[in-house]
Amino acid sequence: MEGVASIWSVLFYKCPLEVLEGRILERAKNSGRSDDNLESLHKRFGTFERETMPIIHKLQRLAEPSPYWSVVDIAGDQSLDDVWEATQTTLNGLIQ
Repeated sequence: MEGVASIWSVLFYKCPLEVLEGRILERAKNSGRSDDNLESLHKRFGTFERETMPIIHKLQRLAEPSPYWSVVDIAGDQSLDDVWEATQTTLNGLIQ
């Protein structure tokens, strides 16, 4: 079917706004990006909350009874190395 993809998992990175703020401000010191500021972050975070979170919640409800796919929560407030390790572990578990 055109325009439809099969999935077996969704990775959802949970990270509090305060952690995101700190990371963006740290990145802004060297990134040169005009959108690395709190105003842009709050706008993006608001859009995420309004438009993406309802989809995540629906996927979580649909995945609960399903043996075929899942929504995996990954703590995004860990160190970046730990987030990457959790991502690798999750993906390795899905493809084995």
